[in-house]
Amino acid sequence: MGHEAIEILEKLPHKNEWVFTSNLTGGPVRGDTITHNFTRVLKKADLKKKGVAVHILRHTFASQLAMAGVSLDIIRDLLGHSSVVITEIYAHLSPDHHRNALDRLPKLDRD
Repeated sequence: MGHEAIEILEKLPHKNEWVFTSNLTGGPVRGDTITHNFTRVLKKADLKKKGVAVHILRHTFASQLAMAGVSLDIIRDLLGHSSVVITEIYAHLSPDHHRNALDRLPKLDRD
């Protein structure tokens, strides 16, 4: 977890070690509950029909790291992949990122 996220979480009032807790048990929220709630929000936002799912967050996480210049080896470790080949499936670069990379080339001297 990044430093900024840790700072934000430390400022939140909390009753126990869990950030997200179940209203019923006070324990951690189960993964299927998160998926269910995320799916409900997508449906309300009319994104469910467009093929968006909770799994898209992994793609966004990997892509944002890649575009920030983080190596695929580190992204692989953060995602828990066994191979960089799998990580490459997740780390998509935006068209603007490609264009910006080309703009870094030295300008031609036309004199």
